[in-house]
Amino acid sequence: MENLTNRERGHVQVARKIKEMGLKQGDILVYTVIKDYKNAKTGRCDPGLDKEIVPRTGLSKNFILGAINRLEEKGLITVHRRRGTSNQYTFKQIGEEFDRFAKTFLDIKDLTPNTKEFYMKIQEYLFVHEDGTGQTTYSINQLADLADVDWKSAKKYMKELEDKHYMFPETTSIVEESGLHMTRFVFDLNKLGQAILYKIKQLDDSVQDLYSRDKEKDERVVALEKEVNRLKNIIRINNLRTNEKRQPIDYGF
Repeated sequence: MENLTNRERGHVQVARKIKEMGLKQGDILVYTVIKDYKNAKTGRCDPGLDKEIVPRTGLSKNFILGAINRLEEKGLITVHRRRGTSNQYTFKQIGEEFDRFAKTFLDIKDLTPNTKEFYMKIQEYLFVHEDGTGQTTYSINQLADLADVDWKSAKKYMKELEDKHYMFPETTSIVEESGLHMTRFVFDLNKLGQAILYKIKQLDDSVQDLYSRDKEKDERVVALEKEVNRLKNIIRINNLRTNEKRQPIDYGF
């Protein structure tokens, strides 16, 4: 596992603190896509601008070059510029809380880059259910504040997520002070490619909890580790299908 890039492992971790650093909308997506190519053992990260970063982000080359400069100015990355070949990037460790984003999420083609980044910013505020959904009762105004975008933009991003069936609103029985019923926004984490990462995290947390109570492995720990490895192997196999049409995967839960 240590020789694998983030892409082969199926996900990339992004520090939540990055959202507090005053970056331009789209910069975090650029940061995440670049980091997706980082080798976990060597630290090497040198994706090509035209062949990899531009098509995967869906952003223009000029915007990406500006984003790289902004990320560098904020001290989030160090760029080793080389003539005739791609740049090399190294990453600074910031914060201790992270969100995970799956390769399948990053490779979604029918969401605009800004809408994709908007989701990345609000994901931590979703309450995850066993049915593979992430839910929140935050209003669009509140989500706009959390994502550091204006209300009009947040409304546009939420509409796109709804129109593409990644999210749907539902009316709750809770009555607000205005007399209107509160709206709950429900995100389809399976379609977003994020559900399996939550399952892996739950299993990882269970393993760590068992270790903390008992230093010796018991049958429950072994079973959980096998399940974690099985799910990670599913992601790795799916990532090998780079030239095939994306197909739904049966994760067995």
